[in-house]
Amino acid sequence: MNSRLRHSLLLWEKALPGFKVKRVRENLRRTSLVEGEFPLPGGGSSCRLLRLFHLGKGQEDELFRASFASFFTPAPLPRVLEILKHSPAGPSDEPYYVFSSGEEWKNLRELYEKESPALPDDPLTLFSPLVEALKAVHQAGRYHGSLSLRSLWWSQGEGLYLEGAGFPFQPEKPLVVFREEGGGEPRPILIPHPTLQDDLFDLADLMEIILLERTGLSLSDERRRYLHTIVLRLRGLSDLPPLESALQVEEALSRLTKGVSASSLYGELDPHGSSRNLRISLSGNVVFPNRVASLVDHPWFQRLRHVPQLGFASYVFPSAVHTRFEHSLGVFSNAIGYLDSLLSISTLPSFRQLTDVTHYATTLAAALLHDIAQHPFGHAVEETLDVPSHETLFTRFITGEGMAGLLPPSLRSTPPLEKWLQRDWPEVDIPRLLWLVSGEPSNLPREPGWEMVRRILDGPIDADKTDYLLRDAYHGGVEYASNIDFQRFLASLVGILTPQEGETKAHGEIGVTWKGIASMENITLVRFQMFTVVYWHHTVRSFHAMFNRAIATVLDSGIDQEELFPLLFTPSLVGILDKISRYSSSKEVKRILRFLALRTPYKRLLSIDRKEHGALHDRLFGPLSTRAKEKGDRGLLRFTEIFCERLSQLSGTCLLRDDILFDIPPRGKENQDPVFILTKDERVVPFQSHLLEGGSTDFESRAKTIRLFLSPRHHAIMDKLSTKAIPALERTLEEYL
Repeated sequence: MNSRLRHSLLLWEKALPGFKVKRVRENLRRTSLVEGEFPLPGGGSSCRLLRLFHLGKGQEDELFRASFASFFTPAPLPRVLEILKHSPAGPSDEPYYVFSSGEEWKNLRELYEKESPALPDDPLTLFSPLVEALKAVHQAGRYHGSLSLRSLWWSQGEGLYLEGAGFPFQPEKPLVVFREEGGGEPRPILIPHPTLQDDLFDLADLMEIILLERTGLSLSDERRRYLHTIVLRLRGLSDLPPLESALQVEEALSRLTKGVSASSLYGELDPHGSSRNLRISLSGNVVFPNRVASLVDHPWFQRLRHVPQLGFASYVFPSAVHTRFEHSLGVFSNAIGYLDSLLSISTLPSFRQLTDVTHYATTLAAALLHDIAQHPFGHAVEETLDVPSHETLFTRFITGEGMAGLLPPSLRSTPPLEKWLQRDWPEVDIPRLLWLVSGEPSNLPREPGWEMVRRILDGPIDADKTDYLLRDAYHGGVEYASNIDFQRFLASLVGILTPQEGETKAHGEIGVTWKGIASMENITLVRFQMFTVVYWHHTVRSFHAMFNRAIATVLDSGIDQEELFPLLFTPSLVGILDKISRYSSSKEVKRILRFLALRTPYKRLLSIDRKEHGALHDRLFGPLSTRAKEKGDRGLLRFTEIFCERLSQLSGTCLLRDDILFDIPPRGKENQDPVFILTKDERVVPFQSHLLEGGSTDFESRAKTIRLFLSPRHHAIMDKLSTKAIPALERTLEEYL
């Protein structure tokens, strides 16, 4: 044994009565590992491993004093081996320390070299205590400086410990290290002081080594991808924000295994932590803390109390008189449930990794405000007329730009919602809020986390659909939604990443686990049923076609749509009809509005579906709409004029343009994005179902049915006209196209 080492051990034995050296292993030239027995206070003994450094001549006393003082220092750093303070004159750039009790400790480098079965299969068993130890070192104002497999020790009983607590962090001072040159005595060298960031780079290297060398780790593809993303974020190479502290790394790792409650993000969103709640049908208690109340109390939001959810459907389903106000609160409540589920599920960590408080606050604000720009006939008018959608108008309502001619004078002086959000919801990202609802601005960078939260509001199983389907069915008095197990559905939600062909970056999606397939399937089927039976009920479509014709006729007379919009935002159905009637001098408009006010619908003259009238249907559904746009034929007014002339000639009946209405359904309603399923073996696959395929085929057939409606003035001769309608329509198409 080296004489200097022997002298150091003698000092230890002299200072600590009862200390006995059992074994010495000289691994490196200047350091040795010594195993010995120490008597512990209160009785008993423990086997400890001690690292001693070969110091220069005359420095053994310094080593002895430092180590003896540190041996009795209480409260060592968590997961860090007990530190023996540096000798002031010590040349070593490593700490002296003592660690462990009677456990058998093995160095991680040696275990990896031997491919030892003692290594844990789950890398989190190594990563979590390692990051905990590094966090403790940094919080103590120190940096480690030498993270590697050799600085990690493993025992089956106590897990992983980090060797050494590093050095005091003093960036203003250079670091003095002693190095041997040419076999001579160690000489002091000044080097720049390492930073905490250096430790994080070393941590990234260490995590990558463990993930690469342990190919048999029991990790799903999603969990492995999650850990590799942490490595990239430590290096600043990820699209996600970089991880700049051990505390942030610890939080990122905790999201892999532990859920986060949406309620914990905002204390007032805890249903049990707020004294204010609103109670609405189906949703029950909706949390109503101060900052939610500030948005709801905004006059532009209060306007939604007078905007019916289903427009003219209440003329057919008398109890369907609920409003956009109630629906908006329901979507907000659903969004909280979606976030709770996505954050708490332990199966896939993607959503927890890719999102943060800004995502959650922006999503909740968007859920509450998504219909802020709706008016009583929003969807009906948007379907057939070239007017801005409520999603496009959403930006105006948030920023306040272009609102002067949009709302009645009593609402124009109110500060825009953006002011309320900046005051009470500082976490909300305004550009992303606009994008979540309207898709604009479209130049924002594509990030999977934002794509996931957008799917909460706009997707095949989003919070908006699940609210309006259940709420509309409930108020409409139909039972289709009664079999949906909504709580089961919520509990099965999961955020996933889906690779796209030809793209290097995966897309963020919201899917369900295999346990939620039945409830998800029910929701999709209910959508088919509600469109067929309620939303596109032939009488409802007739009322919508009547209103659209009146608006198209007003606009065709030369009235600017910006001038007409304030009328559409009048807070009641009857009020809107009355104002438009007084606004327009057209007899055609007044006749249609009078029938609407009396709830006297136009009747079906002809239904054209793809099965019975394939070629005719395809010409009406495709080329006609295209040609009408090219001609600027708003609402098919010119086409209808020609058709009425041809039908009048064939039937011998005098028909005016407002006697016939065409109802051509909008495109795309029959299509739905795929729903992704997390299988039992944690694979992500698009869901396929013969039941849904059959329902979708039937829905597509019904959804694309084109109807011709006849004015109540001619109901008595409907049979006569219906026999001539097809020939008249074919002649009209030949002439128009």
